[in-house]
Amino acid sequence: MTNLKNNILERINTGSVTMKPRWHFILRTIFYVSGLLLMLLITLYLVSLVFYILKETGVWWLPEFGPRGIMFFISTSPWILITFTGIFFGSVYLLFRHFGHQYRHRAVYSLVGLVLIVIGISSFMHYLALHDNLRTWTEERRVPGLQSLYSESHRKVPENIATGKIISLTADGFILEDREGTYIVVTNSQTRQPRGFTPEINKHVLVFGPKTSSSTIMAYGVRPLPPPLQKQLRNKAHLPTIGER
Repeated sequence: MTNLKNNILERINTGSVTMKPRWHFILRTIFYVSGLLLMLLITLYLVSLVFYILKETGVWWLPEFGPRGIMFFISTSPWILITFTGIFFGSVYLLFRHFGHQYRHRAVYSLVGLVLIVIGISSFMHYLALHDNLRTWTEERRVPGLQSLYSESHRKVPENIATGKIISLTADGFILEDREGTYIVVTNSQTRQPRGFTPEINKHVLVFGPKTSSSTIMAYGVRPLPPPLQKQLRNKAHLPTIGER
């Protein structure tokens, strides 16, 4: 112990080891904490934005329609935004590990915990309708970049998704009315529907399937219209709400 102390003092006297002032460590800590908080806020925003876009376009509910729905979900997800989200999340994790370096052997547990925290807070942000308010704010003030992002996510529905109200039933499906007109929706034994759900007149529904002609949809799946799309449809097509029937 004495030899170690003497070696350290000798290296300090020779200049090979320099003493760093206390403010240096304080500033470095402030820098890392600020970086961690900033990256975390950006990550939370991006994760909640991905959830928002997936739900506003109807893509979020496609996996329940089986393999076709899962493949379409994968192909239409906003992968550029998801990639940036992954980059920022990775930065948060690296900064998080910097402060918990003594627990690096528990990296898997830390990663899982961080993922759950981010998803939980992002879901709460979505529950508070944060992005609906931001969309309104960006449209009113014409914020460059954000205005077009929110406008596209709010208006753009993928080609194989149709939303609207059932206005009549047919022998092999029903007639769907949306803001662009009417479609003949053809269903069969392979069409996936939630347990206990039956298409009825005046019901608002989401239909997943390709358009075989300009006015016919071959339905791979049909489900009740999710609340985010019901609100969107009501605002744009002025269709009655469920409570107004």
